[in-house]
Amino acid sequence: MGLSLDVRPGFYYDITTTDKVAVGTRWAGGKLVQKGARALKRPTADAGPLEPMYRRRLIVKLDDLQDFALVHFQRVVKAIGDSGGTADLGINPGRCEPALWNWLRTLDPTRFEVWNHTWDHGAEGPKLRDLPLDVQYEHIDMVQRTVKEHLGRPPRAFGQPGIRYRDGWIGDQDEVTYLAVRMHPELVAIYDGGRTARKLGLQSEMDPLFDPVALSSFESPPGDWDRGDMSQRYRLAYVAEKYPDEDPMRPPICGNAEELKWRVDHPSTDMEVVDRQGAAYVQFHPWFWKLDSDVAALGEWVSYVIVQGKWRFSNCYHAFKWWRDNPFLGMEKTAPDRYRLDARVLRFEHTVELALPVDSRIDAKAWTIPIEG
Repeated sequence: MGLSLDVRPGFYYDITTTDKVAVGTRWAGGKLVQKGARALKRPTADAGPLEPMYRRRLIVKLDDLQDFALVHFQRVVKAIGDSGGTADLGINPGRCEPALWNWLRTLDPTRFEVWNHTWDHGAEGPKLRDLPLDVQYEHIDMVQRTVKEHLGRPPRAFGQPGIRYRDGWIGDQDEVTYLAVRMHPELVAIYDGGRTARKLGLQSEMDPLFDPVALSSFESPPGDWDRGDMSQRYRLAYVAEKYPDEDPMRPPICGNAEELKWRVDHPSTDMEVVDRQGAAYVQFHPWFWKLDSDVAALGEWVSYVIVQGKWRFSNCYHAFKWWRDNPFLGMEKTAPDRYRLDARVLRFEHTVELALPVDSRIDAKAWTIPIEG
């Protein structure tokens, strides 16, 4: 872990430290644009001291937080947290009692956020998608209000329960659900919904919902492998084509640290799509991870990802903020013993990690426009 600092829009930060980087070297949006006194004709993919911030974000998406799964969530979250990871918890507040809320209040909200997974996961009737628009709105609104009442702030990401369709599953929300979500402006991210909205012409590039894609299948609990299931057939075909030297019939993942590592190293999605957003998610249902060996494997996997250094664990909301702001963060070597981190035109606050000594001195300065005359 390098130097970490909280930055705010409208500020710049002078960082006192000594290294051999030439004065005048400058980075913008994660690219090297000037080396010493020489401006580069083409920016290069070199983020310099900001490199840790420009790694892809990996979101751990935990589904179906309800009373029956509380113990399993507690064990999985502890394993992830103790190993240095983060996670987002999909809550169904209509099926949550006080003990669950009490536990959530013990978690670090900067590492473990809850997301709106609908009121009761369709336990009392149709899935959300099959309900009228006004009922969808009310269910989403009840989650937002209830979570804010118990935790002090509403969810900032949404994802509906899965929909069974013919012989497979579909993840994208339809246009009605999308509109219900957009009536809650605090919801800035959606799991598997924004792409459909854009196809339907409901979402413009100027008003995007952040919609990270699934990196790979992290849901193959023991006894739940079916070659005939559409989602499994798709993954088998994808793995066979993309990784022809590997066995596409992957083993169950619960309790299997090596398989967890294999799947994060062998994504079954288009990485160009991931790189456009700088983030992807992996999904777990904690009640499948019942054994001590299961959660131990999760902890080992989190440590592996951190040490490998290709991904950066993130909450969905923090990934959204970074997606909006990463082109606008700059850094320059302004003196032999000084860098300047430029956050003046950011939209959001961020915790920025730098590959600089932790004992570097930081001076925060508000940017002001000089008054002429």
